[in-house]
Amino acid sequence: MLWIKKLTGARTIGLAGQLGPIFEKRHGIPMEPPFYASTYGNIFSIQEAVRHLSETLDKRPWQASVAILGGGELGEQLEEHLGRDGYNLKMVNVRYTRRGDVKLADEAETDRQLHDVDLVINLLPRGIDFMACRLHERMPDSATIIDFSRPQIPADAIAQKVVMGNRVQRRGIHFFMKLPGGWKRHELPACSMPCLLASLTGQTANNLTEFRNIAGQMAFETALAGAPAPLHTVMRLRLRKFAEEIGIIAGFALFILKNRLPATTR
Repeated sequence: MLWIKKLTGARTIGLAGQLGPIFEKRHGIPMEPPFYASTYGNIFSIQEAVRHLSETLDKRPWQASVAILGGGELGEQLEEHLGRDGYNLKMVNVRYTRRGDVKLADEAETDRQLHDVDLVINLLPRGIDFMACRLHERMPDSATIIDFSRPQIPADAIAQKVVMGNRVQRRGIHFFMKLPGGWKRHELPACSMPCLLASLTGQTANNLTEFRNIAGQMAFETALAGAPAPLHTVMRLRLRKFAEEIGIIAGFALFILKNRLPATTR
């Protein structure tokens, strides 16, 4: 696969979706530089989305009820890492039929798990799988669904708010032409994060903790936070604040100087 690097001249190459695990497990192609799987980026984007939405609800992690629908390898990793963050987690188990349809493993248990949930992470393959299981009827209308399915859940067909869980952003990075499907120019696919970070920093994270630290240092965040302010706006605000601080310091210094001068010189 190194011919891709030679052909494109790219320093890093990101493999979207499940291509990374598929190449590694089925074809024995290791995910090592210049190739980067999407897993860390996907987990980071969901963690940041959950954190942002919990703060919007004014809830600490242990106060927020979070359900994970479906799962697989990604669900297991989310359960581990969101659990470390302190969230109150519920895993909703499903089974797959020979025809590829999705069924709930236990409908009564699912009803119990979802009746008071705040946030729902949907990892089911397709939005129609979510609808077929009538999952929106089993949770409060106030719940927010972080959707990872493709095609996505039809947001206009349900009462709950549906947000995309695979979009991140960083000031200074945007697409020359926005991606199709309702993406904005500043929104970056989470699966691109591992190769972007490696290209920007020259570092390769060995685990998710390292990845989150590097991503935080590089100011990546969930796109749910809203478009980042333009750099000129940030600089203007910083300069204004700096000028205000200089004025305060100068005034205080002048006050000290006046009080130290001998009375005859005043």
